[in-house]
Amino acid sequence: MKSINEILIEGVEATYSNNLEEAEQIFTEALTVYKDSHIILYNLGIVFLKKEKFKEASDIFEKALLINSSDPDIWTDAGLAYQELGNTEKALNCYNKALENAEDKSLIYNNIGTLYFSEENYKEAKACFKKSSFREQQLYKRTAESGISKYLSRCNFIIICSMLKHGLYRHFYNKVPDAGTAPRITRLIRE
Repeated sequence: MKSINEILIEGVEATYSNNLEEAEQIFTEALTVYKDSHIILYNLGIVFLKKEKFKEASDIFEKALLINSSDPDIWTDAGLAYQELGNTEKALNCYNKALENAEDKSLIYNNIGTLYFSEENYKEAKACFKKSSFREQQLYKRTAESGISKYLSRCNFIIICSMLKHGLYRHFYNKVPDAGTAPRITRLIRE
């Protein structure tokens, strides 16, 4: 049997080459030997996320968290799976657990902001997007990327507003915004 590192290299390469069936097979077979490997479980969960099998992904992430409950990446991706399943409470719980141990919290705050936005809680969404931007600025403030990261964080909120303007909101969120949605968002951006 191959080492865990060899399996990870092969499986991750298959995952990001979109050979998802192959990646699933690699990680599933590896679990027969490395039963308690949270990293193999985590990567199998990523494969299920990419295949949009969110229930399977959440189950796998839960198993990985039983082995290593301090890994913020597992918590974050479990949150994504629960978010896709429509379980807001579990998703927020996962994101909050991820925040406890994450060095870079910007992506997590961005995910929370997106979750709040999908729930039409625009005030909380804006607060999270701002935290995401602030965290990125802290992380990159001594690098040339600081201007870019600030711009990209702000873009999340601007993109959603643009979606409303161009009628893509319904396509993306699978529902029609009410008459007050666009003015509420516009008002939040100006604040």
